[in-house]
Amino acid sequence: MCSFYFLDNCMIFFFLGLINSILFVHTDDWSVGRDLDNIHTIDITELFFFGQGSGNFISREIGHKNYQEASEMASTGFFSALATGVLICVMGLLFLEPLAYLLGSTDTILPYTKAYLSVILLGALVLMLPIASVQRIWTPFHEALFTSTSAVCVTGLSVIDVGVELSRFGQGVLIVLVQLGGLGTMTVGTFFLVLIGRRLSLANEFAVMNAYGAKGVRGWRGLVLWAVLSTSAVELVGMCMLHAVVPGQSWFRCCFYAVMSFCNAGFSLDPGSLAVFQRYPLALLTMGGLLTLGGFGFLVLYNLCTIQFWRRNLVARGRLSFHARVVLLGSLVLVVLALVCVFTAEWNGALEPYSLSEKLGVGIFQAVTPRTCGFTVIPIHELSPVTRFITAVLMFIGAAPGSTGGGVKVTTIAVVILTIRSVAQ
Repeated sequence: MCSFYFLDNCMIFFFLGLINSILFVHTDDWSVGRDLDNIHTIDITELFFFGQGSGNFISREIGHKNYQEASEMASTGFFSALATGVLICVMGLLFLEPLAYLLGSTDTILPYTKAYLSVILLGALVLMLPIASVQRIWTPFHEALFTSTSAVCVTGLSVIDVGVELSRFGQGVLIVLVQLGGLGTMTVGTFFLVLIGRRLSLANEFAVMNAYGAKGVRGWRGLVLWAVLSTSAVELVGMCMLHAVVPGQSWFRCCFYAVMSFCNAGFSLDPGSLAVFQRYPLALLTMGGLLTLGGFGFLVLYNLCTIQFWRRNLVARGRLSFHARVVLLGSLVLVVLALVCVFTAEWNGALEPYSLSEKLGVGIFQAVTPRTCGFTVIPIHELSPVTRFITAVLMFIGAAPGSTGGGVKVTTIAVVILTIRSVAQ
């Protein structure tokens, strides 16, 4: 819920930016139409809309061969935008609580709101630094803010080419932000507090338990430690498998894709998302397995790992909770339906150029990725209308509660279906 909440607010800022652009265009057209190009009113307009205005001013001055004026305006516009972005981040961090309430937070979700806002603003500040850019230049504030928000909310949306424009440092920062968003900032903070022996307040204990839906699980500290350590272990195994099955892949790239897969983020270092892995079905199955595990949710995985399947005594063996059974059964049904749809609609279509093993790898991955991740192996426009419709439905449903995926959740759809069935009977 927090992911959708902050993405919505980020989109509000983008709409404000669009309004800013429209206002500038009309102001600029008005001034040029009245031949006011040389009066100081336009200088004020250019300064007020530094990004838009300075660009137009620079192009006009270069056209007039006034290179000195163009250079001065480039510096003014750039550093004005930079200073404004830094100021917004710093002021946001200083007045975090009022900002959270301004954005619509309630007392119940205030700890989550402040945690998310802090990480997003700090992430934006770091991504703005020249060291985060391949060209060693300052990244515009709005681009850094949107990228940071998308990473923490594990949406995978990006206004920059992550593989081309970000340096290794910037890509590493993106991994950290995605990991924080996937695990949850409250979980990571609690993990470090537990490591150093600090205690949480009773309210924060309930907040962590509610984040996992773990009211019936004894030992929430063990659950938090298990969530962080098991996530690290699964991602490590995924990274090693990717390095083994795809020749020529660096450890950094394998780590990047392992984290993005398990956290269901969808960021890619390559153009065309995962199109470069079309000929490596084992790599696709590895990433498909990672994103599926991430979509189950930590509570389901915890439940699965605590069952002692080898014991004959049912009491000693343990049992799956009702929540886990709903998630697993719902996920299985959705994956099977998606597989049938993809292979039926695309076997002689988008999958036709591939060998049998490649068809299976691409088809299976294309069936599991829409619900949670956003990676794609085949360009969306090459898929049939039926497959695109099923993809949209799966994206709407999403993953399980307490997972790294989005959507309205599998359990919600299960409750709706069972309610309709009950009413019909």
